[in-house]
Amino acid sequence: MNPNNNKALPPELAEQWFAESPFGAALMNMDCSLMRVNPAFCQLLGYTEHRLKQMNLPALLHPDELLRCMHLSSRLAEQAIPSFQEEVRFIHSSKDTVWCLANAMLLKDANGQPLWILWQLHNITNNKMLEQQLRFSSSSFCSLLESIPYSFVKLSTDWKYTYVNKAAEDLIQIRREQLIGERIWDKFPYAVNTWFYQACHRAMEDKTSVFVHETMPSGRAYEMNCHPTKDGLCLFIQETTAVNNRENAYRELKRLLDSMIEHIPDAFAILDLDFRVIYINPAYKSTFGYEDDELLGKLPPTIPGALLEDTLKWFRQAAQGQSLGSLETVRQHKDGSRIDVCMTVSPVLAEDQSVIALCLILRDMTERKQAEEVLRFTDRLSVAGQLAAGLAYEIRNPLTALKGFTQFMKQNAQYKEQYFSVMLSEMTRIEQTISKLLMLSSPLSSQFKRRRIGPILREVIALMEEEAALNRAKLKPLFPTHLVEVYCDEEQLKQVFASLIRNGMEAMPDGGTITIDCYLSNDMLAVTFADEGNGIPPELMARIGEPFFTTKDKSSGLGLVLCQKMLNDHGGAIQIASEPGAGTKVTVFLPAGHTPAEKGVRPIPRETYTLPEQPVL
Repeated sequence: MNPNNNKALPPELAEQWFAESPFGAALMNMDCSLMRVNPAFCQLLGYTEHRLKQMNLPALLHPDELLRCMHLSSRLAEQAIPSFQEEVRFIHSSKDTVWCLANAMLLKDANGQPLWILWQLHNITNNKMLEQQLRFSSSSFCSLLESIPYSFVKLSTDWKYTYVNKAAEDLIQIRREQLIGERIWDKFPYAVNTWFYQACHRAMEDKTSVFVHETMPSGRAYEMNCHPTKDGLCLFIQETTAVNNRENAYRELKRLLDSMIEHIPDAFAILDLDFRVIYINPAYKSTFGYEDDELLGKLPPTIPGALLEDTLKWFRQAAQGQSLGSLETVRQHKDGSRIDVCMTVSPVLAEDQSVIALCLILRDMTERKQAEEVLRFTDRLSVAGQLAAGLAYEIRNPLTALKGFTQFMKQNAQYKEQYFSVMLSEMTRIEQTISKLLMLSSPLSSQFKRRRIGPILREVIALMEEEAALNRAKLKPLFPTHLVEVYCDEEQLKQVFASLIRNGMEAMPDGGTITIDCYLSNDMLAVTFADEGNGIPPELMARIGEPFFTTKDKSSGLGLVLCQKMLNDHGGAIQIASEPGAGTKVTVFLPAGHTPAEKGVRPIPRETYTLPEQPVL
């Protein structure tokens, strides 16, 4: 049997062809039952010949192919068609799909009656998979071209549009169906001899990629990449107006920042994370006397050796992302002189918030220090004036009494014992006032040692209990047994505490309780004295601490001033809080566990402290 014609072959040749054919071959009767199969057919579908002879064609077909193939086979059996060729899917014994190119023809007997249907199968599975991959790649490529933000245009060698993506359609404002197959220069004649025309021709003629970036008269900017291909040209076009505007704004902002940094009077420097200088402004060089080559790439030589450790600690804190506010410190000029500066250290952050550098701003405080010194001198003159006025008032009254008694005794030539008592009392008053003034005007003799504050307070309370009882007052200590050490002059602190307790007793003429407590606040030890008196009126609070200001009949007004001086010598401060009718709380602050010199503590005004709601130790 020869499948290519209806002439009969010798039986031995037909048998040889059927058995040795590289293509799968099967003989079926009119109801599509398999009568005979060759080895290639068995190998193609993974069945034995014996198993296949027990099956029919529908059992081997893919379900989606069944109706179509059975319809064609029926027409073939009815001799409506002599043969057919189709791509058909079969099911392998492993359940995999096998694509085959199937040729089916009708075999007749000598009388021309239908006898068999011959199926020949050629495995095209690999071809179909390649086609599917090609279709997927083509679809993915087209999807990619449609999704990119660039306008993409494909031109043939005769300048006709062969592909236009959606972005290009939006840019050109013409539907792509109206562009495909049209010559670009016929569609846009006004583009001839422009930068666009010249770039496209150069890429096409030189077979080289060309990049062009142009700004149109309208102010809109575009960039274009022209890439030659075997069959034409690919154009990638993007509008860059917004990008150009942002770049111009960035350049302008950078220019302004550079100008500001170059012209600010403060010394400005940028350090890398190894604390080496990578940028300085002119003010930095003029302030410290160094040149670029003496600073760049090096640790700032302006740091005095004694402050190097503290400065590096600040740098490390900034490198961890902390911004350090104004720090008053000292820096060194190239000539060795010291310069008082106010320094700010800030981290420079990248987009991911990681620290990439440190920003250093140093302000020369020399003029400010000089101004402060002038102000302090002026304040001292003002205080001296107040002291002089108060002193005149304090001494005039007893002198008037002394003068009166002296004149009276001279006129009457009489001496009475009580006159001498009054005169001695007034002279003692003058002596006490002058002694307090001398204590304020000259340094106190101090013996600073580390002492625990608890025993000092308990000793003062024990000494004052008898006086408190006479004034119907009660001293109530609340502080714990063990308290931190302070570096102090014990006798001066006792004098301060006794003076504050005595003020509290005088504020309670009808008696009451003075509560004494201690707690830690920001590395400072706070000692509080709270009375139950009538409090201090708001109009008098501003004058508390002025020399010779007092509301008492027999007071010089120097007690609190002397307390403030002693506390300033300790690196401490005093704070007064009072409300009319609610009593007064006086808080003494002392550096805890260190000396004023060790901590760099300066006298601190009472406004800078905020008392916690509850004592914390």
